[in-house]
Amino acid sequence: MHRLLSNSSGAPNPFRAVVEAEPALLQPPYIDTAEAVRRFATGDLVFEPGARFDYVLSNWILVLAILGAVTGQPYPDAMRRLVLDPLRMTQTTPVAAPGTMSYRTVSPPVEWINPRPPFLAAAGGYYSTAADLLRFAHPV
Repeated sequence: MHRLLSNSSGAPNPFRAVVEAEPALLQPPYIDTAEAVRRFATGDLVFEPGARFDYVLSNWILVLAILGAVTGQPYPDAMRRLVLDPLRMTQTTPVAAPGTMSYRTVSPPVEWINPRPPFLAAAGGYYSTAADLLRFAHPV
């Protein structure tokens, strides 16, 4: 788990090639986590775990699958119980608050809705506040 969370697992990274071949994978109806592992996180290691840093979405699909298998809970529930509640991160959620907006560019500002398939929930799929981020960073 440490190697997955630190992006040093050596997991393969076929995400871009798979999505280019099958763009519908990023649209509803979404594939489930097990199918996402099969399509995006199966194969030979690219390098020995721990040898280097390489941010790949495969790591986070595996984290999602492992947490679900170990806790028996959906990812948002496990995150709430294991991370958010203990750190009192009450303003952090996988769902954007009303009025939340992302921007693709600053000048001119271009609003961007960032849809995320459920199988990518562990890959940066949360909204937070500065105060909650400080609560997260403090113990680290």
